[in-house]
Amino acid sequence: MTLPKSVALFALALLTIGAKASPPDTERIVDASTGHMVTTAINGRPMKLRVDLDTSDWIMLNAASAARAGLDGSMLKFTTRLYGVKVKIDSSLTRVKVGALNKGRRVFWFDRDVIDAPADGIVGPSHLPENRVTLRFHPPVPGERTIELAVDHSMIRGPRYRLDIGEETIWVNLAPLRPLSVATAAAGAYLAQQRDGHWTGPPQTVKVPPGIDRPGRPMALRKPLDINGLADESFLVRTADYRGGFALPPDEEESADPDEIVITGKTSRGRAQLWLTLGKDVLGGCSSITHDKRRQMLILRCL
Repeated sequence: MTLPKSVALFALALLTIGAKASPPDTERIVDASTGHMVTTAINGRPMKLRVDLDTSDWIMLNAASAARAGLDGSMLKFTTRLYGVKVKIDSSLTRVKVGALNKGRRVFWFDRDVIDAPADGIVGPSHLPENRVTLRFHPPVPGERTIELAVDHSMIRGPRYRLDIGEETIWVNLAPLRPLSVATAAAGAYLAQQRDGHWTGPPQTVKVPPGIDRPGRPMALRKPLDINGLADESFLVRTADYRGGFALPPDEEESADPDEIVITGKTSRGRAQLWLTLGKDVLGGCSSITHDKRRQMLILRCL
């Protein structure tokens, strides 16, 4: 059936009533020359926040920076124990301006630093107004390839990639500004079972947010992981954290040392969490990583 032109135009008008133009395609590039920091105004005071891909949905400040911003806390404050360490957490609802964004946001701070100076705090891509946020580490080099990781969003850890291995899912997130890759105890135990993992060194400490030392140990996989083209064969395992019912591999008899110093800590065996965070040891060959919010994609350009 052919509609009269006037009817067709009327139908088209109905379809477009209330329609909004698509927002412009925008990108923010944060490079090494700035320390991967963005300049913001929090409660009207200038602040420098480092952009991290593996952070929560909240802006987190160092305590001294929160004081300098004139934030005096709110009713939403509490004291908790993280891995056996008492930590005080405070927050304030205040105005945050970064780029085109100028809105009220809840800002959190601890009784300890979350990041080293000169940064005042940490912000994730979700708080930046641009559609794409690119961390650039060095100029592109010949021979680079593009690796795309489809992600969803974790309110606690930011964009995450689902890696299905056997009957379990390993959640992978990227921390290109941290030196080493780190797995939870459950992830280390499961990967050791599935990919022939073994300890490669003595226990050592792992610093986890917000600045707490946890027991860890380096592990290598004889069958490396393939994360959509990104290879990983070694990482530190947080041996006391989020193990659940998984069993870590025993020591090999030939590497046992009766004088070895063992680092211990309060365990959080509760519910197993299978997380693998890739650090600079794996991502150091990448010239840039882009978080595309519209496509829900992490785009890596790496050798």
